[in-house]
Amino acid sequence: MSGDRLTRVWMFTAVIISLVTFSVADNDYPVLLIGVPVSVLAWFITTGPSPRMLPRYAINILLFFVVAWTSLTVFSRGLGVSLFSEFVAALMVIKLFDRRSSRDNAQVLTLSVFLMIGAVLTSNTLWVGALLLLFIPVIVSAVLWHQLARVAERELDARGIRVRPALGPMRRRGLVMTAASVTIAVVVFVLMPREIGSDSFGSWGTASVGRVVGFNDEVKLGTGGLISESQSPVLDLEVYDREGNSIGAFGRRFYLRGAVLDTYDTETGSWIRSNNPLNAFQPGPGPMMRSGMTAVGGDRPAAWTVRLEVTIRNMAEENGHLFSIWRPYQIRVHPPGRLGFSVWDGALRVENTGGKVSYTVHCNDREQPPITWDEYTPDQRRAVLIDLPGVAEVTRGLLRDAGIEPDPLKRPASDDLQAVSILRNHFDTGGFRYTLDTIAAPAGRDPIEWFLRDGREGHCEYYASSLAAMCRTVGINARVITGYVATDYNTTTASYIVRASNAHAWVEAEVLPGYWRTFDPTPTADQTRIHEPPRGLLADIRRVFDTVEFAWIRSVVSYDAEARSRIFGPGDAEVSLFPILERVMDFADTARNSPERLILRAARNALVVSAVVMVVGLSSLRWGGLVRRWLGRRLRLGLGRFIPSFGREALQPAQALHAEFLDLLRSAGVEKPGWLPLRVHMRDLGRSGVFGERVERAATRVCDLLYAALFSDHRIGDDQYRSARDDLAVIREWAGQRRGRRRRPKTEPATD
Repeated sequence: MSGDRLTRVWMFTAVIISLVTFSVADNDYPVLLIGVPVSVLAWFITTGPSPRMLPRYAINILLFFVVAWTSLTVFSRGLGVSLFSEFVAALMVIKLFDRRSSRDNAQVLTLSVFLMIGAVLTSNTLWVGALLLLFIPVIVSAVLWHQLARVAERELDARGIRVRPALGPMRRRGLVMTAASVTIAVVVFVLMPREIGSDSFGSWGTASVGRVVGFNDEVKLGTGGLISESQSPVLDLEVYDREGNSIGAFGRRFYLRGAVLDTYDTETGSWIRSNNPLNAFQPGPGPMMRSGMTAVGGDRPAAWTVRLEVTIRNMAEENGHLFSIWRPYQIRVHPPGRLGFSVWDGALRVENTGGKVSYTVHCNDREQPPITWDEYTPDQRRAVLIDLPGVAEVTRGLLRDAGIEPDPLKRPASDDLQAVSILRNHFDTGGFRYTLDTIAAPAGRDPIEWFLRDGREGHCEYYASSLAAMCRTVGINARVITGYVATDYNTTTASYIVRASNAHAWVEAEVLPGYWRTFDPTPTADQTRIHEPPRGLLADIRRVFDTVEFAWIRSVVSYDAEARSRIFGPGDAEVSLFPILERVMDFADTARNSPERLILRAARNALVVSAVVMVVGLSSLRWGGLVRRWLGRRLRLGLGRFIPSFGREALQPAQALHAEFLDLLRSAGVEKPGWLPLRVHMRDLGRSGVFGERVERAATRVCDLLYAALFSDHRIGDDQYRSARDDLAVIREWAGQRRGRRRRPKTEPATD
């Protein structure tokens, strides 16, 4: 296979990987469904038995339309990473039909690299990282073969010599360059924090690690539709007490509040957030604590009982809700943003922040009532009554049947909590059925009234809206909360993974002035069926993948200056291995005590067996011989810099000639720089007049022979080897003359 053909193969592979990676990163499946088939079509058209290229004018017309479409789109939605990457992908696919020379191949390779950069700036998921790791050896191989194809193209044009590729040396060079690239990338990643340069990138540097799904900050009833059951991860949650102990466990759930909706619009059947100034977000950040936390909970910021560590994988900039347990007291967000906090309902927001967002929030899940029962009077009720006669009729009937006074002015304050509990239990015993597929309410009827009296089928938003409305009709203040329910606990990572299907709606009722209690009207059995993690083999496999993905997010995506300080110590201190070993031991203890220990042990044993097999293979099989010979050659060449004659006879003829030729140039004072190709160096020496005509012809013949032997399958014969030795003798004589002239002392001027 020719070098040009191999270049096209690796280039096409790089194009496909870049298209797939960007599609996965941006969830832009049209790029995948259109770009990949068109790229395959371009491959068959331009590399088939009778290759054909599109006319140059057709290529220019297509490029004009792509540029025009991109320009118009910029005015409508602005220039972002996604649009820029789509533009690059379109250019790359079009250029596949225009591959006429190595220059065109170089342009396609460059565009594939830019598309991969766009994918990394768009998303930091584990799949993107794996595809990026696969892309590195492919692009390295493509660049190597492209350089060889350029040499072959120039030789064919200038000398009529067709250079045939040598697969073995190119593979070895590709492996070495790939290993070096990965090693350098890892070292730079570990030593340099991720925040460097992030301000310069702006929104282009806030890559996500997932999709924006599940959560809604507004409840719209009365329309039919199917609620999403997507298993896409949305956020990761760790829960600790004040002593730093994890309090997450199987079967324990946490309600993560997002949007607080306190106003019901009877005309549209929607719950929205009130525009009352009392509920407006206060400008932040507030006063900073010593720990770097921002106090948001009034005059008792230290009265917290639970610490939440939350990572939102992909936050939409226009919907910057932060999720926490009631009631939040302190918060710290990374990357820092302008915080918004509602004193009235405890809702949290962060402005102008998108992509992956991590934050720590201190909450109080055992807050005591602010006043005693004796201090509570009916005049302190602040409920806003809802004018829904049908709902009020059902609510009053339920309370009367339970012996509770429905009139708020006559009902004792101590009965409010019991009244809400009775209304909530009605959804368990009243013949309601939970369903994700709901039908629209009849025209002219309020959706809540229709659900309570006739429909009796709906999802969590119907249940929460109905309970909140029922409380309002009898003078009990209530609001609808939308957020997530965390139930899927992973013991290996000691964290919850919250998915899009865990989006939920529930109710908070004010049973005392300023004291709100959480009530979930969704039937318990249905709630368990919907939100509890599945069981079985597939669920166990997914849990293992979740463990790996969690490690990827926390160890790679979230790696920053603070994480570096925790591992290596402060930036101005010496790097120590003790924090690293301590983390390794902690992980080992966690893995040993987790249900997944059998899987981790099997993976460990597999790695040990693979290492043993690799060592045995390297010492006895063909690959072991190749590695030993490669190391031996490099050792001889290294010693040859100090002892020119060391081990020359043990090398292959081409390598021996190459090393001796370079030594002669070095001794003559015209050493070849390491970064400069030998042929280019010879051309520069010829133009400078360093060589005589005889020496230049000899050096050119040696150079041509070396290129044919080192970069193709050509083997040096005995006659060619003897001729090359004769040419080297000529060059050696010339080099000796130059050394003599350099060492000859300058002639001193004659004196009388």
